[in-house]
Amino acid sequence: MSAVPPAPPADAADAQSARRVLTVIVHGTFAAHLRWWRLGEGGVPTFADRLERALARRGLAGTVWQPALAAGRTHEAFGWTGRNWHEDRVSGGRKLAAELNGLAQSLGATAAAPLSVHFVGHSHGGNVVLEALARLAPSVRPGRVVLLGTPLLSFRPTLRIVRLALALLLLFVVVSLAVFALGTLLVPGVFDGLCALLGVCTSTASIGAPWLLLLAVAAVLTYGWIFWLLAWLVDVVWRLLLFPLTALSKKRPGQVYGPVAAALRETLGGRRAVLFTSHQDEADLILELSMAPRRLYAEWVAVKWGAEVKVLERIALRPVVVGLVLRVVEIVLERYMLGFPWLRVLFFDHEMVDLDKGPEYPSSVVERVDVSAALRDALYERPASVPVWWPMPVPGADKMDGNARRALTLRETLKLVFRDLVTQIKPRHSEYFESDVVLEKVADVISGLA
Repeated sequence: MSAVPPAPPADAADAQSARRVLTVIVHGTFAAHLRWWRLGEGGVPTFADRLERALARRGLAGTVWQPALAAGRTHEAFGWTGRNWHEDRVSGGRKLAAELNGLAQSLGATAAAPLSVHFVGHSHGGNVVLEALARLAPSVRPGRVVLLGTPLLSFRPTLRIVRLALALLLLFVVVSLAVFALGTLLVPGVFDGLCALLGVCTSTASIGAPWLLLLAVAAVLTYGWIFWLLAWLVDVVWRLLLFPLTALSKKRPGQVYGPVAAALRETLGGRRAVLFTSHQDEADLILELSMAPRRLYAEWVAVKWGAEVKVLERIALRPVVVGLVLRVVEIVLERYMLGFPWLRVLFFDHEMVDLDKGPEYPSSVVERVDVSAALRDALYERPASVPVWWPMPVPGADKMDGNARRALTLRETLKLVFRDLVTQIKPRHSEYFESDVVLEKVADVISGLA
């Protein structure tokens, strides 16, 4: 019988246990090259440095990145491209899960003694985290999940490609009617013949033109209502056809990223993910705008227009503007502002999740914490050297002629001003990792104090 190896000393066991607790910070869009999510090397402390100190005060020292770095990994190994494309967010989640699974294996973690990982995701980095949660090995146990200004998105099946086709067809009708109307008025004899055929106008163009214009408007409105009804019927049939498939699918229409609500709660061990958000977050507002031009239009009409005009708007404008035109605008915005592929935006409608009402990411799974009061106002400080309007001297400009010198000086001055604006204006979306108040709240969540 082989000898049983002695149990390791208590301090060695504690050290091994500490190596299996990791806090990962996942950056958002366009932030792969920034330093705030990495541990610094002296100088100004980064968000990661400050979070490590805050967790150390709560008894969780050495968890922010350090177990991964000690195992030979780099910060970049857990990052993603940061590009504003849906495919990059999904592939970033797969990459994050693969790196964590490999780290757990190298540390000797098992399902019985797993690597515990806390996640902090900023902006779309939170969606990368959600995607990774569904792909973790049993040797990796998710701890607390903190989302900083993450836009939670939902989708539903909608044949928007039909609405796009109908909108283009309606545009063709409008252009055709305009060309026809101009032709009848400008070509001699055509208008008189049309009047005689319809019997609704005289042979005098000044009297008949309003009738012709009225007929053209009536035709556009009729086509608008017909196309709106057709698009609505197509959507209903499309959803009925997809219902058997979506009812049996684990990934039912709902949230775009991560496991479904029940699976997410099970993955987190019954704990809720915490979403720190703000109604003053300009990035959140821009994304919501890209998915809700119809709602904004309806609110604008409700506030700005009188009762009589509202009735006229519903009859004359609503089918065309809301049913067709604004839906096409949504397709374009979701493609280029949210980064969804054409196939998705033509067959699915995407929206920001309503955490108070919607079934996606319900409050039992995601806790929303409004930190608007903790986010500082955007900052702007004018350089103390020279006024921003003053042309800066450019080396070698004195050897040029007057026009070339002025052009070069102006270009360089504009570059300087733009660089100053970029570095000195801080949007609220970046204040999630700049604010000390939010930092302490994040540390409380990870340490279990909140």
